[in-house]
Amino acid sequence: MQPTSTTTEVGQWAEDLAARYLEKAGYDVLQRNYRCAVGEIDIIAIEASTLVFVEVRARSSDIHGHPLETIGPAKISRIIQAARDFIHHNGPVKVPIRFDALSILLEEPPKFELVKEAFEA
Repeated sequence: MQPTSTTTEVGQWAEDLAARYLEKAGYDVLQRNYRCAVGEIDIIAIEASTLVFVEVRARSSDIHGHPLETIGPAKISRIIQAARDFIHHNGPVKVPIRFDALSILLEEPPKFELVKEAFEA
């Protein structure tokens, strides 16, 4: 059941759904809500020996557009910069890196769409 209190609570609920969805899809979630001075990454995970940075977008409906349409060039740039910061602070990465996007339509039941390699650094 979707909370109705605040945008922050709905966002947290959507990210909880996203983490569970990704785990069921075979991702090993390493960290959520990685924040640094240049941006934020919603979920950092390992999937099939690949380090994956996942942007989660949720909407209550797609009446005003698909959730993934809200990931523009400025957001992509901030995600890439945050990924570089994460790698800088966590040592060299010896596995492939990928950027995925996960949309969630917050209907009953929620509808998920995972786009692997949604963009490149």
